[in-house]
Amino acid sequence: MPVRPYAELQMPDNVDMGVFEGDHTVRSITLQMANIGTDTLYVLGVQPECECTTIADLDSIVPPHVNGHVTVQLDLTDYPTDTIWKSFSIISNDRNGQVKTVTVFGVRK
Repeated sequence: MPVRPYAELQMPDNVDMGVFEGDHTVRSITLQMANIGTDTLYVLGVQPECECTTIADLDSIVPPHVNGHVTVQLDLTDYPTDTIWKSFSIISNDRNGQVKTVTVFGVRK
């Protein structure tokens, strides 16, 4: 029996954004998201945990065996000095589950 085409999103679960010092309280990072499946991956939405986490750019259609990207911006202006953890969820047509949660973190000094 032939295998049906499928999309499969692969990206890190946790991403270290480093140290935020002084007035540099906003940090952007571009993450690679790979479609390791045999069919096109469609990103249907992205849901940040809070307003301090925003999605600045996103490849919403990723062909099979191709890498796309998502650019995340973390604003720690209203947070005290400490380690900050924020998450966002990517909703897609991934065969293993339609939601992939990614946590970004950084230290504000």
